[in-house]
Amino acid sequence: MEARGPTRRTRTARRKIGAADAPRESAWAGARTLAEREAAVLAGEEASQVRREAEDRREVAADRREAQADRREAATTLREQALLPREGKAKARSKARARAAAHLRRVNERLVLTTVEALTRTEAAEQVTAAMSQTAQHDCLTGLPNRALFADRLEQSLACALRQGHGVALLFLDLDHFKLVNDTLGHPAGDLLLRSIAGRLLASVRQTDTVCRLGGDEFLLLLSEIREVADAVGTARKVIAALALPHRLGAHRISVTVSIGISCFPGDGVDPEALVRAADLALYEAKRKGRDRVQVYARSLARPRGRRV
Repeated sequence: MEARGPTRRTRTARRKIGAADAPRESAWAGARTLAEREAAVLAGEEASQVRREAEDRREVAADRREAQADRREAATTLREQALLPREGKAKARSKARARAAAHLRRVNERLVLTTVEALTRTEAAEQVTAAMSQTAQHDCLTGLPNRALFADRLEQSLACALRQGHGVALLFLDLDHFKLVNDTLGHPAGDLLLRSIAGRLLASVRQTDTVCRLGGDEFLLLLSEIREVADAVGTARKVIAALALPHRLGAHRISVTVSIGISCFPGDGVDPEALVRAADLALYEAKRKGRDRVQVYARSLARPRGRRV
């Protein structure tokens, strides 16, 4: 049997049923839509509330940060205010130190200047003292030790010889016919001759010996630490040979001779006066015998018979 479609009656019945159910479905749909809208509105309000609460929290946090910033700024201000007196004190101390350092520099500069001036005055005084000592103890023409310095060195040499047991010789020199040089060539030429003789005498003896200008054309030679009289005689002959060489006196060249008397310690005397006297007597004898010679003191010369020239 074939199936048949719905009949007209059936279709009509269905249409009636559908028409009866339509208002009910529409009411339900409207109810659902209103609830949904209310739920959406409520959700929106809740979201807005959440956002407001979040904004409130952010504002509270911002207020807290501002308060913290204000507290930090206030603390910084307090520290700055507290540091102001310290900075003032530090600046004051710095200025005081600078003033003290400047004062110390000035004092040091004055001290240095004073020290330099004192040293300069001391050096000048020493130079003056040395010059005075030089003048007091040396011959102004030849620079040789004078009579006073020679006497001191003779005493020291005799004391040393007495302790160590060696001999000392004293040579008394006198230029032959020196007055003739002054009379013919003039006193300046005579001074040049005396300086030349002084230099040659110094070159003829040892550094430990002493050459003295006694005065005029007279010289003394102190030979320390000799072993025998022959040593003194050898030095005297060396001196005669050195002085015999021509001396240049400006435009002139002259040769001179010298007479020498010798006395020795301890045989001819044990004190300076005795030695000088014995050497002088020996010199007188050399002059008497014709000059330009060496004479050693002997006791027979104790009574001179005239004056040497």
